[in-house]
Amino acid sequence: DVPRLVIPISALTEDLGTFSVYVQRGGERYEKRQVVTGSGDGNYVPVLSGLSEGERVVTRGVHAVRLAASAGQVQAHAHAH
Repeated sequence: DVPRLVIPISALTEDLGTFSVYVQRGGERYEKRQVVTGSGDGNYVPVLSGLSEGERVVTRGVHAVRLAASAGQVQAHAHAH
């Protein structure tokens, strides 16, 4: 079974062994989304669950979005599947 979605490793954040990505919800609004990943090649990783095709994922500046979200500077909310 070949995964349909592959993202750059740079898009992932990790909290206590759980991986998440930030999905753009419009403008400067981002949703933190828990994802399950498969084995990657060092640059890219397949997403087994937690994302849908066509969603916009932050791939650069992820840590800046994460810090801004924790400081309340951008609108983000946690949402796990």
